[in-house]
Order: sequence, then C-alpha cells, then structure tokens
Amino acid sequence: MRTLYRITPVNPKTDKVFPSELVIADDESQALLKANLPDGVRANPEKFDILVETVGSVRSKKEVQRVKMVKEGEDDD
Repeated sequence: MRTLYRITPVNPKTDKVFPSELVIADDESQALLKANLPDGVRANPEKFDILVETVGSVRSKKEVQRVKMVKEGEDDD
C-alpha cells in the first residue's frame, strides 16, 4: 500500500522552515527521492534537517469500493 508523506526541510542554524511538500511513495526513502527539495537542500542535505511525516495511506484503484450515487427522493426498491 502506498503512503502519503509530508516532506519539510529545516535549516537548523537559522531555524528557517522551507515549504512542505506532499509526496505519494512506497516508503520514506522513495518519498525523499521524489520530493522537489530546494536546490540548497538537495546539494547539501547534511546541513539540513528533513522532517518526514506520514500523513496517511493511499489505496489503489482496485481497492477503492464503488458506491452507487442515489439522488434524494429516489427509491431503489
């Protein structure tokens, strides 16, 4: 099952928090690779803290249950 991650880079020296990005991936390492990190963070990742937060899981199309929409006032009987 795929997971939705929030990736947030932080500069620990200046306490600057860069914009977060949501990424769908199979695991945290793949999420970091997919994330569109700022150039400075990608060039020098050891100088930044990168927070990886699990937001939720994403179900595949095969797992999503199909629901029949019924207009109000209509009876299915």
